Amino acid sequence: MVSNSVQKISHYLSPVFKGGGEVLLADLIKRQSLDKKNKIILILGAENEYMEKELQNYFINIIKLRYLKSQFSYSKIETILRAIIQYIWLNQVLTFNHFDIFHSHSFPAQYLLIPKILNFFKIKKTKYIHTKHIDAKRKLFKSILWIIALKLNDNITFVSRSSRESAFRSFDSKKLKVIGNPVSGIFFDIGDERIRNLNNITLNQFGNYKELKICVISRLVKGKGHLELINFISKFIQKNSQFSNITISILGDGPLREKIENEINLLNLNKIIFMFGLVEQQKVLDVIKNSDFAIHPSTNEGLSISCLQYLASCLPTFAKQYGPSFDVFEGNTLYYDNYDSFEECFLKFSSKKTLSNISYSFLGSRDKAKWSKIVQEYDSLYKS
Repeated sequence: MVSNSVQKISHYLSPVFKGGGEVLLADLIKRQSLDKKNKIILILGAENEYMEKELQNYFINIIKLRYLKSQFSYSKIETILRAIIQYIWLNQVLTFNHFDIFHSHSFPAQYLLIPKILNFFKIKKTKYIHTKHIDAKRKLFKSILWIIALKLNDNITFVSRSSRESAFRSFDSKKLKVIGNPVSGIFFDIGDERIRNLNNITLNQFGNYKELKICVISRLVKGKGHLELINFISKFIQKNSQFSNITISILGDGPLREKIENEINLLNLNKIIFMFGLVEQQKVLDVIKNSDFAIHPSTNEGLSISCLQYLASCLPTFAKQYGPSFDVFEGNTLYYDNYDSFEECFLKFSSKKTLSNISYSFLGSRDKAKWSKIVQEYDSLYKS
């Protein structure tokens, strides 16, 4: 997976309670640890039960900042205060420990200064790589900070073209890479089964659905679009009563859960929309397998893990118009940006033929979500 000269690979994460970044990094570390030439160290900027539980059966050393706890999301003030503590702590960890690769996945690790100054005087140097997992609105101040980060790191990678353009719209460098997010092979197995079932359907079976099973999977935090979606669903059913028997499963948890549940009750949608909270992967697999399609209302992603799971599973999905979502689905599905376009998407998705066509389109473009491709790209980056 990496060259013979690389022995110690460290990954840094300032974790949330559980999100796409945690799932992705846990899988990456598991795969890298299978190579006996690698010694993998996970550096956690806070206590995180999910990561520690996922990696407990692997030979992974974990260094963690014990004074901070993981939450589902953080306010701006919390983010700044945590970042100050983590910055001081990380400088100490990297000053007194040598790693061949330091691969950071969270702020503020891209701005470490003291360890990188000391690195100039080392005979065996550390390679610094930072991966930007989320998208952000382009601002002059942030652009300046990203230029500083580029100077301080050997490489900066982005999980989507959109997130790269947010940081470096017109600037190019060999140090900048786009390496996407992968998902587990079990989602590809679900997609294979979905396509086999479609292959057995005759033309006269392609009518319209009267009852639809729909899923929405993401943390219940600001920017994920749940409240707008619920209001759109309410308006849609009022105008299109034939869809009053649909069921929508929302998987995920977060600080907005109570507010979302109150909105569901206020709009009398509690017989249509069901909240399942934070669930084990088997429940996610079962919901995706048994859904007719998914809706992705988020405008707060780098490259959504749930979107990639839908893609690999060949589960038709229509999404809020947003760059990172388009990076996943490209022109293979439909997008909405207001209620009228939402209603148009939903009505088209009630057609079995439309859903079938989208499933086949996903089948042809889902290789981007395979782990083998992503591991090879990181392998090449580590060696260069």
